[in-house]
Amino acid sequence: MPNETAELIIQFNRGVSDEDARSVVAGIGGTVRRNMRTDHADQVMLLARVPAADVRRLAQEASGHPQVARVEVNSDGFSIR
Repeated sequence: MPNETAELIIQFNRGVSDEDARSVVAGIGGTVRRNMRTDHADQVMLLARVPAADVRRLAQEASGHPQVARVEVNSDGFSIR
């Protein structure tokens, strides 16, 4: 189904603003689903929705961004439709 999406958990380097983090997500073609908590008040972590067909490529693209500390595919065994 072409409308299937997947999720990436994207943790940014400490000090990156929420606005800049959201710009990175938009730049890879994703949309922010929600903010997630981290152990640090100055660190943004976002749950991003991306096209399922491109999830691996977009995860690699995001992880190569200089403001990104870590990227994980959210693999809880469900998809969002």
